[in-house]
Amino acid sequence: MDFLIPVVLFIIVGACIVIPIWLRHKLYYYQLTAIAKAIEKGVDPAVIKDSLVIPRRQGDINGNWKAGVLLLAFGVAVFLLSLPEVLNGDNFNGEWLMPLIIPVIGITLIVIHRQVVGPVVKVRPEHEQY
Repeated sequence: MDFLIPVVLFIIVGACIVIPIWLRHKLYYYQLTAIAKAIEKGVDPAVIKDSLVIPRRQGDINGNWKAGVLLLAFGVAVFLLSLPEVLNGDNFNGEWLMPLIIPVIGITLIVIHRQVVGPVVKVRPEHEQY
């Protein structure tokens, strides 16, 4: 029964990351479909461009990557610091691998960033955005 706690935790964290990404892409899909239908009906693309409300980018585009690198470094450090105690102890069970959950989450965030954003993006100052 104790194994359900980490499984549920991973499902919740995964849902908090995946659901907003999925909803945003679904919105983009519907917007592109509407634009394509408008162009097929003969609406001038300049009118469509002027009528679009483009939301300003919010947050840090490299946030997942930064968090992933920090979690990866922190998790590896915690694991390495706990390793001497495990190797000197008589109780050698699977619990000593628990600190590896932290770098696994970090690697997951790095992979998500790589799949969604791509390589790390150099962000320009706000006044240079447009």
